[in-house]
Amino acid sequence: MAFVAALTSPSFLALSTCLLTFARAPEVQNHLSVEPGQPAALTCRTSSNITVKVVEWIRPGLDPKYVFLYRNRQVDRLNQHPSFRNRVELKDQQMKDGDVSVTLTNVTVNDTGTYECYVRNSNTPPPPQFITSINLTIRASGGGAGDISDGGDKAAGNKRGYVAPLISLLLLLLLFVSIIY
Repeated sequence: MAFVAALTSPSFLALSTCLLTFARAPEVQNHLSVEPGQPAALTCRTSSNITVKVVEWIRPGLDPKYVFLYRNRQVDRLNQHPSFRNRVELKDQQMKDGDVSVTLTNVTVNDTGTYECYVRNSNTPPPPQFITSINLTIRASGGGAGDISDGGDKAAGNKRGYVAPLISLLLLLLLFVSIIY
């Protein structure tokens, strides 16, 4: 009976609301490995029933940072990094079902790095929201073209996205222990 009372207490309800508001699922970083000269499919999906207003594919550290930029209902090549001009296209020009994936053609070792996808839909205010990141590796040869694996950046530990759920879990555990004892 005390447990049920504790679960319905105002402090528990307030903490639960806070935890649900700030906790989010961990972000997954995809790893893609292709051979030089081959295309690289950089996959990104958003909600399928919402109009896409802006799509940004960036590579942190570049200036300009845009690998691909779609806004005002058209591809913006003026603000695209010169090394990606005429090499990056939307997989689906109509972006059906929220597919804002792009294909990078004729990859070289210089294309190795992390690519991030950001999207602004008709229901989201600026700036565009982070969707996913892909760590692209250009390998010398061997293995299957386009090998993809999920599960985080093993070298860096990919801690992004795990802090809020971890803190939430600890707070919930502390609250539970304090109620019982």
